[in-house]
Amino acid sequence: SIVQLDVTVNSSSIEQQAGYICDSVLAPSGNMWYYLPGVYLDTLAGQLGCDSIIEMSLSLAVTTADLNADVCNNFVSPSGKTWTNTGNYMDTLNNHLNCDSIISIDLIVRKSSESSTQIKACDSLRSVSGKFLYTADGTYVDTLVNKAGCDSFVTMEVDITVAEANIFLVDDYTLLSDSADAYQWLNCDSTYKAIEGQNDFIFQYPHRGSFAVEITENGCLDTSNCLTIAGLGLEELNTPKTYLYPNPSSGQFKIQRESKASFDLQIMNVFGQTVLKLDKVNSNETIDIGSLPSGLYIIVLDNGVSPRLILNKT
Repeated sequence: SIVQLDVTVNSSSIEQQAGYICDSVLAPSGNMWYYLPGVYLDTLAGQLGCDSIIEMSLSLAVTTADLNADVCNNFVSPSGKTWTNTGNYMDTLNNHLNCDSIISIDLIVRKSSESSTQIKACDSLRSVSGKFLYTADGTYVDTLVNKAGCDSFVTMEVDITVAEANIFLVDDYTLLSDSADAYQWLNCDSTYKAIEGQNDFIFQYPHRGSFAVEITENGCLDTSNCLTIAGLGLEELNTPKTYLYPNPSSGQFKIQRESKASFDLQIMNVFGQTVLKLDKVNSNETIDIGSLPSGLYIIVLDNGVSPRLILNKT
């Protein structure tokens, strides 16, 4: 028995494909996963029942990079993470193939520093950085660069003293200074030579001359303008018939009069304000003004005589 067959032989097909692998790729047949880059063969059933062979060339799509960073205080990674300490870190982004882009970061974190101090100054203070000039008391913050190359914040409690020396002409032989910690009267006619022993807020001089005062306040110095006094003589504090002693006084004094009759008096300060009134005072009676502050006072008597009294309680 003879059978005649008409046979057609079809060839298998081979197809080449290129692709990328992130972490894994499923073969076209669905029978296998690929986890590494390389060349792989996969077989499918063709339309004519023959094998369809796919040759897959897979390249790794994950990218890597190295980054060195030297920062102050903290570092924000490309993905938005924040790190505050020195160390090695890994950060992950998506690359243009939508696969991981892994960044290895070698990080050095340096720290800012803080300090505080109290500073006293005269008139004004230039900040440590030189950027600011302070002219009033207050709390200020200045910024420097520390040894690590980062900000150094300096908080300063600043105490500014502005010493202002002013003098006033009380009479022809007396000058009065504003209050201060210390005084030194100067002779303007002798190139501001210091006058020995004249270290009080009141200055009296029996001769004509031009004088100024140098004051010290909280360690700061200032010198007043010069004023001229006529110099009528200190002996004119007392009239021939009325004597006031001791003068200067530390808090008590007496008035001696030829008349034995009692008398009234009032005591005025240099601003013309009456600070004390006394009635029926006897000659040589002790008068206590220790409650008044040190200064120059005018003793107004009922006979029209008005001697000056210097009260110095120091």
